[in-house]
Amino acid sequence: MAFSTRSIRALASKHNPWPLDRLAPLVDLAGPGATLAEAFDTAYRVMAREYRCEYVYANAVIHAHGADPETANAITGLRVLVSIADLVIADQHAAAYEIKTDLDSFGRLALQLHSYSTCFEYVHVVTSAAKAERAVRETPGHVGVLALDGDGCLTVVRSPSGGLARIDRSAAFRVLRRDELVAILHRQMGYTVDVPNARLYRRLNELFMTLPVEIAYQEFVTALRERDLAKRRAARSAGLPGSLCAAAAGLALTPTAWGRLGEVLQRPAREFVPR
Repeated sequence: MAFSTRSIRALASKHNPWPLDRLAPLVDLAGPGATLAEAFDTAYRVMAREYRCEYVYANAVIHAHGADPETANAITGLRVLVSIADLVIADQHAAAYEIKTDLDSFGRLALQLHSYSTCFEYVHVVTSAAKAERAVRETPGHVGVLALDGDGCLTVVRSPSGGLARIDRSAAFRVLRRDELVAILHRQMGYTVDVPNARLYRRLNELFMTLPVEIAYQEFVTALRERDLAKRRAARSAGLPGSLCAAAAGLALTPTAWGRLGEVLQRPAREFVPR
């Protein structure tokens, strides 16, 4: 798929060949003189109209949120306990989104929502208009339900409810990176690393679990919001087309690679015809 993180990473690479076979359908749809970025946008409109895959839902949520990379972080594929969140957006709050397209089963939904509810104050199911009422019936009352309509707009079917009673600090701890944990504990209790690396993770867990849940959760939200900020700024400077918002949320490229990607996307689409 041209919109996959694998394809976008290859376009940003200095050494790997362009994924021409994956780009061929986009190039076929592009008008004369179109750039590769414009070809992505054209292909996305067709995909949103004719084949509403998970990518379309994720991109719609990011656009509806209006996530500014300076103040919000959109993350795809974040592991939370035994599940992987389709999308997480962290700004002043942190919200997890589980996407269920018309091709998806609700079979694992209860387990997925339980995992997210231990880590995130706000949890949503994003589905089609046809499945929205079923999502309301089969999910806990605190879970919000969003429906993607025929015009590609999101409708709030049920708003999520907040509160920290469901938050498990040990689940939040496992989502955080080691440098984030050290920074949190330094802010909260002046901690500096005092054990060998082999014992550090256990030491950080012991200290993090002593924080009041309100403080631990706010630090968790802040860490996610600020994660990879320099790389997100570079991604914004690259001027990616709106159709690639969800792809960018799943990548952590270097600033140089983001710049290279921006340049590649402004090249004529015809340069990407497989030979």
